[in-house]
Amino acid sequence: MTIPLATLAILLAMVLDNDIQAAEVTGVWTSEFESPIGRMKYTFDLKADGEKIEGKATRLFEGETLATKLTEGSLEGDEVSFVEVVPVDDRRIRIEYRGKIAGDE
Repeated sequence: MTIPLATLAILLAMVLDNDIQAAEVTGVWTSEFESPIGRMKYTFDLKADGEKIEGKATRLFEGETLATKLTEGSLEGDEVSFVEVVPVDDRRIRIEYRGKIAGDE
């Protein structure tokens, strides 16, 4: 069986496009923002595998560092989302992140 050259080119472009998407989000991202409990500094270490994202979040708050595993990570086009579950006293707070990748932002 032979595959027409045009079909092969389209398939190759689709594979390369998925690799480019993964490369755009894979890496270390930083964020600093005000929250209801004060100023937060975060580092997100993300790794994309196709449309799936894995990684960890490290936050610095009032001199303490806390690292948590990210779950439910996904990349659809330029839209990225993931969940962080933070232990607070005897509770677990679920934080959902959503955003769009635009270059290195």
